[in-house]
Amino acid sequence: MPGAYHGIGTIYYGNREKADDGSFITTKWAIFVFVPLFPLGSYRVRPLDGKGFSLIGHRPRYPVEKVELNVRQVANTYLLCIGVFLLMILVALHIPTEWQKQILHRQD
Repeated sequence: MPGAYHGIGTIYYGNREKADDGSFITTKWAIFVFVPLFPLGSYRVRPLDGKGFSLIGHRPRYPVEKVELNVRQVANTYLLCIGVFLLMILVALHIPTEWQKQILHRQD
């Protein structure tokens, strides 16, 4: 079972190859600040009808079965991370110039 503390640890990302029984394939990732670093394996997850109980509250239980690493899911996760990172860079480069324009416009 994956677990993270302050964004460091492991987590499941992805939802691919859904079956009629409600199961799907997900990939377990090693993460740092919730950013996936490398895949640890893919698993078929089967949701159960009942709910499990924890001290925090009711939480669904999901038995997992290890399957072959889903390369498409790994590639999609990396592409999504790269896209978000590039978008953050573009926004960071654009915002200061807009602020500068506003400040210069006010001084005129």
